Amino acid sequence: GTTGTPKGALTSHHNLINNAAMIGRYCNINSQSITLLATQFCHMSGIIGGIVMSLLKGQKTVIASPVYDSIKVLEAIIKEKCTNLITIPPLCADMIEKSKLHNLRPTTLEVVTYGGAPCSEQLAMDLKETFNIKSLVQVYGMTEMVGDHLEVKVVDREGLIVPMGTPGELWVRGYSIMLEYWNDEEKTQEFMQHNRWARTGDQFVLQEDGYGCIVGRIKDCIIRLGDKIFSSEIEEFFTQHLDVIEAQAFGVPDPKVGEEICVYLRLREGAVLTEDYIRNYCKDKLPEYRIPRYIRFTKEFPRTAVGKVTKYKLLEELKKELAI
Repeated sequence: GTTGTPKGALTSHHNLINNAAMIGRYCNINSQSITLLATQFCHMSGIIGGIVMSLLKGQKTVIASPVYDSIKVLEAIIKEKCTNLITIPPLCADMIEKSKLHNLRPTTLEVVTYGGAPCSEQLAMDLKETFNIKSLVQVYGMTEMVGDHLEVKVVDREGLIVPMGTPGELWVRGYSIMLEYWNDEEKTQEFMQHNRWARTGDQFVLQEDGYGCIVGRIKDCIIRLGDKIFSSEIEEFFTQHLDVIEAQAFGVPDPKVGEEICVYLRLREGAVLTEDYIRNYCKDKLPEYRIPRYIRFTKEFPRTAVGKVTKYKLLEELKKELAI
């Protein structure tokens, strides 16, 4: 996990088969498809969205090695004439950069499906333009649950439904929810509320027209002088900059304001930005209270086996640097 120790989510055969079938439908997979899986097979995305889904649909499946090597992935897509790609947003960003540097331009890709992290609007546009993609599919889900035909509600801290347009925690109920956490009754009860409503831990806004928006993890909400600042909003702002491939924002404990904002930036190859430049860049574009106090640059982010950034490791690194 990105915020704690791993847990064993016990799922049923019914869960797995239905989830695999739904993923295949979302990705427009059929027996003529050729899908490259750039994901880990110790994770639901690789097992269900990859192996089981491929068996159900009878498609050809391609696996590059190493899995997250963008050049190897591009070469495999070109060689095998892949029509579909299932991966994570950070690899998509690397693929765009490496395709230009090494003149690797796949022409057969039709659908790119990504999950595990949000994909910025800029990255989605760049991905579609660079590889002439017909369809981009952002997957939302977790090992504990996924799929459609589910009940959802958005609630406050007391579990009461909030008005439309108001942020709250997304709760989900339905047939594809896991059974329990293996040998962990306490964690199961934390996750599964009364009448089997499952807590996602995600801040969500549901609009009158039925569409909704994930604004961040509840644990990723930075509270500075009483103002709630969602990390995802800060990250989205920085990824609009042409030299920024990836941004990760989080709160740093501060005795005066509660939490200060820190942002780590991963830049495009050859790009050079400074802390002073970033602060000046923010001045006319962000309210003062949203400008990060701490700005750091990194070549790589610490990640889980499935490519998710482990923000708590970044926080530990910064705390050690600041001696707090």
